[in-house]
Amino acid sequence: MIRAWIPALCGLAALAGARAIREVAHDEREAWPKTYSEPWAPSAANAPYVALGQRELLADILWIRTLGYFGGGHDTADGVAALVEAVQAADPHFQRVYTDGVRAMMSAHNGVEQRHRLRAAELAERGVTYFPKDYDIADLAGEIYSTRLKSDDPVQQRAWREKGAMLIEKALRMPGAPADDAAFVAYLRTTLGQHDRAVRELREMVLITNDAAAKHEMIEKLAQLEKRDANALEIALDDAKREFIADWQREHPEVTASMFVVLGPRAPRAFDLRALAAGRDLVGAVDDEEQLEPIDYGE
Repeated sequence: MIRAWIPALCGLAALAGARAIREVAHDEREAWPKTYSEPWAPSAANAPYVALGQRELLADILWIRTLGYFGGGHDTADGVAALVEAVQAADPHFQRVYTDGVRAMMSAHNGVEQRHRLRAAELAERGVTYFPKDYDIADLAGEIYSTRLKSDDPVQQRAWREKGAMLIEKALRMPGAPADDAAFVAYLRTTLGQHDRAVRELREMVLITNDAAAKHEMIEKLAQLEKRDANALEIALDDAKREFIADWQREHPEVTASMFVVLGPRAPRAFDLRALAAGRDLVGAVDDEEQLEPIDYGE
């Protein structure tokens, strides 16, 4: 009877030993340096040639490869960036690459560094030239430049913040843009020492927005910048808005409100040439002659 149990006991012992060896091997493997294989992607310069005339097809294939590679846990920032930039180079009019692709470049599971965020910002900024009316692209580029990029060099940090503020201001004037970003831009301008510009831009956004909540937030921020009572400021701005709308509808009703800010009122059909002479010396103009005393030559 005992002999019948011997094979079973030996089998259990072997199984337990194999499990222990496997756990030890697993722990040893986990201690090894992590290595990840990155997918092949053509360089941005070579992608149009690799496409052999089928640039949209190549972009679609690379995008599918990007979606499969990103988020798998073993994706690297270099691998994602190479794929995304190749997609953009193959088909610059592929809109999602400037939003989803840019975010993927900064969200890879391994190895995201400052240089990857800078490449993402530059790619999104490039997208603004292809999609000048897409709020998401311009806003994303501005957000990366103004908040994601850090430098110990104050000149470089200021340049990035300046570019970020400019891009977000551009985004705010695009269709469908939420006006509440205007308060953030005002904050950026004040950190750059551009108080007057912050006030001017914020006033403009108050005048053209129809979002009540965003308008209230902007007026509160504007009141802080101008050191004024928010209620009194709101009344004054409402009066200014009515005047602005009246001028807009009278002068250029065919354009948007933000475009009218750029165009301004129509130039007069004629003007008084004498206005050009104010404070100027014109050719042929004669001033009153100065009366001089006669010279005494003596006797």
